Amino acid sequence: MRKFSLKKLTAVILSAAGASALAAGATGCMPKSSDLTEPENIEITRLAPPDDGSLPTAHTCAENMAYLAYVFDGQTQYHSYSYGVTNASIATQTTRTFRDFKDGILLTTDLTHSSMVKSGSQTCTVFNENGEGEVYFRTSKAPDADTLPAQAVWSEEAPTYFSERAYHYTYGLLPTELFNYIVNEQNIVESEQVKENADGTYTQNFALDPKASTYFYQFGMKTRGGLSGYPEFERIAFSVTFDA
Repeated sequence: MRKFSLKKLTAVILSAAGASALAAGATGCMPKSSDLTEPENIEITRLAPPDDGSLPTAHTCAENMAYLAYVFDGQTQYHSYSYGVTNASIATQTTRTFRDFKDGILLTTDLTHSSMVKSGSQTCTVFNENGEGEVYFRTSKAPDADTLPAQAVWSEEAPTYFSERAYHYTYGLLPTELFNYIVNEQNIVESEQVKENADGTYTQNFALDPKASTYFYQFGMKTRGGLSGYPEFERIAFSVTFDA
């Protein structure tokens, strides 16, 4: 189980990817600018786990996160659920995300509800022969706070097609990523020594650059929320628990 807990957003994710618990914190406001500057490094680091028998305590935070991203890519199937609450002065918004992956195909459902925004979207992500993600996207009529994916009234029109790049700059990183944020060595601005837990798991606490790491995430928030500008984050912090 991965857990996200923060002042303005809380989420819980269930999946099987080698990481058993994850917590994240983020706070943000709306800037006046409608433009974003692309960071120098937009790549998510992936590294094959070491085969020398070394434990997570022997590796840096950046290395451990890169190992997790690599292992997550290798999963053959998983189910995850996340629940988020964003509190703002004008409204409280809840977002629920369901992800089901099997045989190289990922079905993702996002249901968002507030007094101002009621939206549902569903994507089917596949990878072509070049390893590039392709996303087929459809929407639903306004869901209520308790609507489940099977209960949503989905559009019967042909789904909208997105190349991987087009999806990045409209809805953010592909749903197949472990994080919604760009996690690499340059973006990890704070980290603690990984801690070994009594149950044999390991916990890593770290914080990301709130501007560079959220670059693609901001496109998705603007699109899904119908915002006039991009959200600006003050802090992005994680606590990730995983096995060896």
